[in-house]
Amino acid sequence: MRITCYCNTLIAVVACLACGCDGATRISGRIIDQDGNGITGATLRLVETPEFENRLSRPQIDISNETGAYEFSFAHPPINGKFNLVVTHLKYSAEQEVITTGTHKNHDIRLTRIGPPKPVKDD
Repeated sequence: MRITCYCNTLIAVVACLACGCDGATRISGRIIDQDGNGITGATLRLVETPEFENRLSRPQIDISNETGAYEFSFAHPPINGKFNLVVTHLKYSAEQEVITTGTHKNHDIRLTRIGPPKPVKDD
């Protein structure tokens, strides 16, 4: 019994090392405007793509902070799972991006302002 448990643990560790994962996956980045400034208060929903269903118990939701940063963390991520990251904000057009877990890069998403342009300050 004890040998089986050790073997299962060893197999899990070897599989994790082979795929380059560290036991947790992070999907992070910034929500920015057309000028590269962070957008505060954008809503981000991470939902499964149809071919990778039943990997999340429910959609993951986050709100971008004052610098536009966001982060989703998974203690036990699906290997090579694909998710749709949907970003919405009242003053900007919605955007959607397909994210693949296992790719350790920042996912910065640029939103386009809707409605009248921001007023220009006279100096």
